[in-house]
Amino acid sequence: MTRLMGLVSGIVFVATAVMAGCAGQPEHINLPSNAALNCVVMESVVVVDGKLTIAAGEKPTPGYSVELSKQQHEDGDLMVEYFIATPPSGRMLPQMMTSPCRRIELPRDWHSVTVVNRDTSQQWVFEHP
Repeated sequence: MTRLMGLVSGIVFVATAVMAGCAGQPEHINLPSNAALNCVVMESVVVVDGKLTIAAGEKPTPGYSVELSKQQHEDGDLMVEYFIATPPSGRMLPQMMTSPCRRIELPRDWHSVTVVNRDTSQQWVFEHP
């Protein structure tokens, strides 16, 4: 019985330690977003009216897109990481100018959002007014 009680209390300790280790960690989220092929011509990252827009700039074919690789939320602070996806090599695509972007709906309670380009490590920080 003593051995069993020690085992049970050990399990409770481990569970408590694991849960305590998770406190204060950023929460992974999935913000609502949509992609578009014709946005602004210049590469840009902007926040307007509670929407974050990440624009890839002008591209020569419709095979490019802005993809989100990470989204995190911690106490009203958001972090969004993105990359520009390129068309598969060797694929036949029409030669037409596009300007792909992704528009992301920010939650009402956001305080700041940090946007990071995964490939270049360039980042932008926006504060909620």
